[in-house]
Amino acid sequence: MNRLSRFALLAALVCGMFASSLVAQIKAPEGFTSLYNGKDLTGWWGEDTTDPAKYLTLSPEDFQKRVDSTLANINKHWKAEGEELVN
Repeated sequence: MNRLSRFALLAALVCGMFASSLVAQIKAPEGFTSLYNGKDLTGWWGEDTTDPAKYLTLSPEDFQKRVDSTLANINKHWKAEGEELVN
């Protein structure tokens, strides 16, 4: 391996380590919720093309039932691998 290749590999490793530690430190601003916590799919739910305004009319119990019913589909298609989301 020549010098330039070694330097490029070292630079890539250092940048990767820096980026990884930076992502771990990023937090959502006050009043916001991060879409991904960097570990798992906690808090994820959703449906295809349902009008979000319909959720406002549901009781808390019915809303939770609706959320729970979407988890099987989400877990079928999405997973967390390290700090990345995979579809």
